Amino acid sequence: MDFTVFIPTYNRAHLLPRALRSVEQQTLRDFDVLIVDDGSTDNTFQVAQEWISAGKFPIRYVRQSNRGKHAAYNTALKHVTGEFTVTLDSDDMLTPEALALFKNAWESIPLSQRNAFAGVEGLCASLADGGIVGTKFPCSAAEGGYLDSNYLELYRRFRVDGDKSNAILTRVLREHPFPLFPGETFMPEAVVWKRIALKYKFRYLNQIVQIIEYQRDGLSSNPFILRVNNPHAFRLQFMEEINIYSRLYAEPGQFKRRLRSYDRYVRYSVHAGVAFSKQWRDIKGHGFFLVCFVIGVVHAWTDNMRMRRRGHARAPAPGKS
Repeated sequence: MDFTVFIPTYNRAHLLPRALRSVEQQTLRDFDVLIVDDGSTDNTFQVAQEWISAGKFPIRYVRQSNRGKHAAYNTALKHVTGEFTVTLDSDDMLTPEALALFKNAWESIPLSQRNAFAGVEGLCASLADGGIVGTKFPCSAAEGGYLDSNYLELYRRFRVDGDKSNAILTRVLREHPFPLFPGETFMPEAVVWKRIALKYKFRYLNQIVQIIEYQRDGLSSNPFILRVNNPHAFRLQFMEEINIYSRLYAEPGQFKRRLRSYDRYVRYSVHAGVAFSKQWRDIKGHGFFLVCFVIGVVHAWTDNMRMRRRGHARAPAPGKS
């Protein structure tokens, strides 16, 4: 098995060498690297070319206009050559044993069962304090140190949270490209991970495979503005939550969770300029929808007021639906 380490990057020329050094230090050498530059305006291209010229390991560089990390995923899948794709943000690092751990975990799955799996996933640790990000997976040494599950079950039944790092079969990723909306530069990764979970499992291991450093200007630094300026993406997320996933698992607090999903579905539909009639047609459970409609409209109005108070010009809706 071989890996492509996919590095999406945007204006991280000062951090990209650190990410590449972590790849260079891998104990397993069966890999190549694909850098997708999301329209950087710094010297990312020059940094990438220096590493390519050094020839320490295979690196390819692809540039696209600034369309967001999710669009970079789709671009990457046109160029990935590895059987497995490992995504490494340009401000993060792989541990030296990461690819070897992924390989061992995959090969521990009986050959007859592998068609049911999309890949393997491990833990992330924080560069700031070395602690595990979020929670561990509910598996023990007695179980072989692995858990076989999927994204939906992991976060709903087992209550696992926090960033994780995985190696995913490239063919599975190609089956599940990220949805794109004109004018929007973000799509919640959970949209794709949930879709994959309907068909495939992962093997989860309680081993640290990636080191994360959150940046002040990173995607997670201001989630409120991110959501308001990408309303079609978040509308899709909550529409699928309502229509598909909320019915799969009975869990404590399910009623409140469903109400919150309807509220947010309306909220981001309003931000996206989607008419009431289309909101009604696109959703299941019209009783919940009617209960939450006014609440969602009020929350959208409050969002706009909040944006104005902060001095942020809200991006116009990319188009009426």
